[in-house]
Amino acid sequence: MRWLLRAWTRQGIRRPVERRIDIVNMGLTDTSHRALWEDIMRASYFPGSGTLLERTFLEGEAEGQAKGKAEGMAEGKAEGRISALLRLLHARGVPFAEAAEARIRACTDIDVLDTWFDRALTVRTIAEVLAPTDD
Repeated sequence: MRWLLRAWTRQGIRRPVERRIDIVNMGLTDTSHRALWEDIMRASYFPGSGTLLERTFLEGEAEGQAKGKAEGMAEGKAEGRISALLRLLHARGVPFAEAAEARIRACTDIDVLDTWFDRALTVRTIAEVLAPTDD
């Protein structure tokens, strides 16, 4: 069946294909074969207007975009805090080795970076800044 749908799609016969897919989808409501049909339709993408396959694809795409945006924002926040912490350490004249800077740059936990920043406001050594937290 897939080869036939691909052939119809290449020939520009999209709407009839989408209608047939939707008709089969509606006919399988409340049957044991519905899950199998949905799995088959998720295996390939046929652009259309409101088909089960298109809705599933678009929902997945939107979810992926939202996840990527959230991850990007979290990375941006961490980079901003890292930059602020390093600037504060330089401004206060707190000496630190490359290993300490690498540890700071590798940290992605906003809460840890905030703790280190708060400590950097008052302490005199990098060891005090990077000391383990008392949780």
